[in-house]
Amino acid sequence: MIIPYQILQAGLLDSHTEKPMDSFSCSLANAVLGNPLDQTCLEMHFPAAKIEWESDCLFCLSGADFTARLNDLSIPLHRPIWAPKGSILSFQAPVKGARAYLATAESPLAVEEARILPWSANIAWEKSPCPLIHVVPGRDWERLTSRAQQQFFSQIHLLSHEANRMGFRLDHPVLETRTNEDVLSTAASFGTVQLTHGGKLIILMADHQLTGGYPMIAHVISADLPKLAQKRPGEPIQFNLCDQDTAENLWKAQQNHLQQIQSASRLKLRSYAN
Repeated sequence: MIIPYQILQAGLLDSHTEKPMDSFSCSLANAVLGNPLDQTCLEMHFPAAKIEWESDCLFCLSGADFTARLNDLSIPLHRPIWAPKGSILSFQAPVKGARAYLATAESPLAVEEARILPWSANIAWEKSPCPLIHVVPGRDWERLTSRAQQQFFSQIHLLSHEANRMGFRLDHPVLETRTNEDVLSTAASFGTVQLTHGGKLIILMADHQLTGGYPMIAHVISADLPKLAQKRPGEPIQFNLCDQDTAENLWKAQQNHLQQIQSASRLKLRSYAN
């Protein structure tokens, strides 16, 4: 992929990554432009980068709202934006969310001024959106006492300041276990919820280690990992039990929604260019 811009001022932990923390927002930005859903985006944290476009380009922002501006034009999320060569994209202040995504595409247009194209994506892919984070039980779920299992779902966990692309540590009362025996290191995955020896929870994120030596008591379902990735330190997290069939159905619904946006956007772009 040719990157049509240069970074005038580097942001905090910005990266072109094939493993986005919020895969839904990354895919959504691509879908709005008619790109392949898995095309690499720029993942940005605040303070975000200041960017100059080196060629005419279409782009879309998704995920966190960092109050974007293209020159003097306020830029909304989930809209295709025409940026002529020399335009400056900047971000003023964080409003909501932790990570923003920038997708780009070659432009079929030939106009001189920055422009917001006249359609947007509906990001609501769930019939009944739920603020809770759905999990399925992990291999070591039964290590928790009955009381701790109830606490796991009933209590509010706060995202600590030890939160990055490797893992999220949570602040909460200690969860008690039936045994303190060590466990063998086994393969870990994005979304695995581990319990430390001190009774605290860690959720493995996009850049997690390949194996884990802590008990794996649950796994965040794939469809809810984007929701989790947009949490900021100090924000609450509450879990909800989910079965495997429901987890798979939610994932399929999310992917179908993205594909519908992608198909509709391709038609709109062709029509707009003509």
